[in-house]
Amino acid sequence: MLDRKSASGETFNLGDGKTVSVNKIAEIVTEILRDEYQIKAEAVHVPPKEGEPYVEDVRFSVDKIETKTGFKTQWSIREGIKQTTKYYLKAKSCR
Repeated sequence: MLDRKSASGETFNLGDGKTVSVNKIAEIVTEILRDEYQIKAEAVHVPPKEGEPYVEDVRFSVDKIETKTGFKTQWSIREGIKQTTKYYLKAKSCR
């Protein structure tokens, strides 16, 4: 159960705690759009803007949210992206 007092005003990462490449995230998004929604999508790789760091891999640590609220990851990165995509496409269609 979420302890709202200790979480109030906090920012949390949500993920499965595993390292994943930015390219893999793009691949998952395009696969879900294509396979689940028949939306033509293609990942476009662009270099970082001047002064921005190059990021190859990311890891969304859930340590902070677990400590403060007891939250436990239940979905893989793929399932999380799938659910997020579903939410945004539904919200877009309601406009």
